[in-house]
Parts: sequence; structure tokens; C-alpha cells
Amino acid sequence: MFTQVTEKLADVLQSLTALVYGEYSNVSFNAMNGDMISHFESSRISFNQNSELFLLYGLILLVSFIIGIGVYTFTHTKHKNKKQS
Repeated sequence: MFTQVTEKLADVLQSLTALVYGEYSNVSFNAMNGDMISHFESSRISFNQNSELFLLYGLILLVSFIIGIGVYTFTHTKHKNKKQS
């Protein structure tokens, strides 16, 4: 029974690989002809130009998060202290 399952699985895999190679054999991948490399290079240049803006937004989010935690703990402990007394 195990050999029948493996034979059927092998047949399915062979038909799938034949389909994939038949359908996509004429497709040229972008990474092979250098388009992806130029895309990553332009993305790196763009990030270098906008890195100050990204860092500024990150700093604003970090400070807002810290202030939010501080306000939450201050109001939560104040409310908790009122309940105890």
C-alpha cells in the first residue's frame, strides 16, 4: 500500500513539474537579467535620501509610546490607590 501511494505521488509530482516547466519555461525572471538588482539599488538610494524622515517618524512613535505608558501607569496607579483608601 505504501508503494502505491509513493508511486501515485511520484506521478503527480512529475505531471506538476512537466506543467510548470511547460508553462513557465519562456518566462525570464527579473533577478536573472538584473532588474531586481537595479530595483534594490534604487530602493537603497531612496532609503538613504529619506532616512532622516524615517528616523524622525520612528522617534516620534517611540516617544509617544513611552508617554502613553507613563500616562497609563500614572492614571492606573492613582485610580488603584483611591480604591484602597
